[in-house]
Amino acid sequence: MKNGIEYAKAGFLVRFRYKANSVLQVAGTIIIVLIQFYLWSAIGNNTDIGIENILMYTVIARIVLSLYPDYTTINFVAEKILKGEIVLYLVRPIKLPLIVFYNEMGNFLYNLVFIFFPSILITWLFIDLPTDIISLKNICYFIISFMLSYLISFLLSYFIACLAIWIVNIWGILELYDALLLLCGGTLLPLSIYPEIVQKVLIYLPFQSIFFTPLSILTGNDPLVSNPILVQFLWIVSFVGINYILTQFIKKRTSFMGG
Repeated sequence: MKNGIEYAKAGFLVRFRYKANSVLQVAGTIIIVLIQFYLWSAIGNNTDIGIENILMYTVIARIVLSLYPDYTTINFVAEKILKGEIVLYLVRPIKLPLIVFYNEMGNFLYNLVFIFFPSILITWLFIDLPTDIISLKNICYFIISFMLSYLISFLLSYFIACLAIWIVNIWGILELYDALLLLCGGTLLPLSIYPEIVQKVLIYLPFQSIFFTPLSILTGNDPLVSNPILVQFLWIVSFVGINYILTQFIKKRTSFMGG
């Protein structure tokens, strides 16, 4: 546990060295939030759709997105695989996934303090959001669902990184992942406004459990499944098993190749 805290601390301090990036990220988030808010306000004034839930969803979605794992996990693991250094991490007392996870927790804490909270505060000062649709019960369920969705996002990032054992350049996969998360995860629009046939397909993909599920719980939009938190838990179990198999394969592959 002590070593894990040190990895998290290191991840936090690395991000802390680049304060200007955080200022620019907050500014960019606020600009996107304002665009989303006024765009959907204009749309809602000219249609019969229930705009309050969508407004809350699109605004909060842009801010919450900053808390999720970025390419840190993918770059760290993929780089070690390509350089043949991964075996050195696989034989350490702390397992490789835990090393990367603790490092991500350092990033998460930094983003929470220096990006999420400032963005929420500035948004609250400039935008009159319909906060009455958010209840204390929804907030509690959101926290639980968000923690599960964060784990899914991390495990999926680790899975993508492990693919570097077969695919030398994974940037194409990253572009595809970003596109799928945008369209199928609900980072741009709530999935509840998609056609019903599309929603039935998205149920069987992990992307909606990463982002749409916690945001729908918080903002009062209908989730795609009847028990979304259970579905999140099942995705976590699935990816833990898959990643364990991949990690063991990488360990044997690198050892066989003399890594």
